[in-house]
Amino acid sequence: MNEEALEEQENEIMVLESIFMENFKILNEEDPKKFEITIKPDDLSEEDILNAPILKLIVQYTPNYPEEPPTYSLESVQYLSFKMLEDFTKKIDKTFEESLGMACIYQLVYDLKNDLMDFSGRKEDKGTKTELTEEEIELQKREEEQKIVKDRLKYGTPLTKELFEKWNKEFYKEQDEEKQKKLSELELMTKPTGIDFWKNQLLLDEKNQKEKN
Repeated sequence: MNEEALEEQENEIMVLESIFMENFKILNEEDPKKFEITIKPDDLSEEDILNAPILKLIVQYTPNYPEEPPTYSLESVQYLSFKMLEDFTKKIDKTFEESLGMACIYQLVYDLKNDLMDFSGRKEDKGTKTELTEEEIELQKREEEQKIVKDRLKYGTPLTKELFEKWNKEFYKEQDEEKQKKLSELELMTKPTGIDFWKNQLLLDEKNQKEKN
């Protein structure tokens, strides 16, 4: 592997890790390294970030990067349509092409973050919010629904007060039904049959006859 390229890659990794911190994650420690960066707009409240577009950039260095482009992929974490991802892909390809010989991941992430600010309508020098097409809105809804299903499969259905009361009511109903079932079974087991009744009656008559004699 190119020694000079390896040194530049290691230096860039250190810079990216120190800048993006919890949004940076190494996926492969061996060379050539693979990592991901979660990209989201800056200066958003916790409430706003729930409705903001978030992007994940996954990069795998090639042996000679930055003399050649790395391999990469994009994932929409939330609120990004396929059309938006296609636009970002074209921009990334152009950036890598124009930046051959230079480490450029930080600048690329910075530009993508500004683009996300444009999409979220919160960039300082732009006061208008980008309008989404009906197709993009529908896609976002499907992505959110899929995310909810995945979260439920991963973490289980959240226990709310209403859900607990419903479960509690059903639990006691099942307990009462089980109790009634056992009482009915016990009653059938202890209830004398016709033969038992006549046997008891004969024994009683025999006892009364003995007492008279």
